Amino acid sequence: MPDHPAPPPSAAAFLRAAVRACPLPRSEIALLASLPSVGALVAMERGQAPIPYRQIPALAHVLGLDDSELLVAVLAEYEPELHALLTEVIGLPLSPEASALVAWHGIETIRGTTKAATDAGDLLQALLRDGPSAVLR
Repeated sequence: MPDHPAPPPSAAAFLRAAVRACPLPRSEIALLASLPSVGALVAMERGQAPIPYRQIPALAHVLGLDDSELLVAVLAEYEPELHALLTEVIGLPLSPEASALVAWHGIETIRGTTKAATDAGDLLQALLRDGPSAVLR
């Protein structure tokens, strides 16, 4: 029987492990990450609520993670095609610029802001294709 790599942990499991490893109580994590309540954090840990893209930087900071670690876990679960593209074709971890564009694209997609999501996607493609100078023009 061939060995297959274990699937990545769910975003909820990744968050739950990070919260458990953090010395701060959940109430303080929620407050410092600007979550609406401790219940919102618990729901994310249990997989009952998605982890909002816009909360990734704050959550990562409070939990002592690199933004890209949490972003990768979230993308693997919520955006598997984009995650596959980024890991198999481009290779993760992402640069800070690419991470910001992926987060912006996700936020605008969730908001339903088609033009902004398209702009973010176009910029991300240019960044990945041509490097940072393509985006900074």
